[in-house]
Amino acid sequence: MRWNLPTILGSAGLAALVLSAVLFAQSWHLETYGLRAEGTVNRVLLGSIHGGGGRGSGTMYFAFVRFQTESGEAIEFRSNQSNKPLYRKGQRVPVAYDPAFPEKARIASFGVLWSAPLFTAVAGIGLIGFAAAFAARPRGPA
Repeated sequence: MRWNLPTILGSAGLAALVLSAVLFAQSWHLETYGLRAEGTVNRVLLGSIHGGGGRGSGTMYFAFVRFQTESGEAIEFRSNQSNKPLYRKGQRVPVAYDPAFPEKARIASFGVLWSAPLFTAVAGIGLIGFAAAFAARPRGPA
């Protein structure tokens, strides 16, 4: 098999769609079967992330949320990161959690639950579209 640009783009697009399906299933499961609680943002930390080779570095905010499960267990979890502070200390937020894994709770908002599956699906479709367009382009004489 020859690894050319359409093959690489198509493969990356397919991988993004598979990842999107997994993320979608996780969010759907939490939305459908998860329990709800009210949580409180305990702290918001500013952190740095660094990509490989010095690329992709930046400052990110992490919200730590504390809530109580239906069985009375106190849980604290770190919410997804963002490049701007979305929450403030003491803010009350809705929480969705799987009773079997309450430590994997998430803030129950559309953005937190659905942005990653939607973004990876759009990226996957875009990559496959580029691969198809590149593969279909007219070629000059060989």
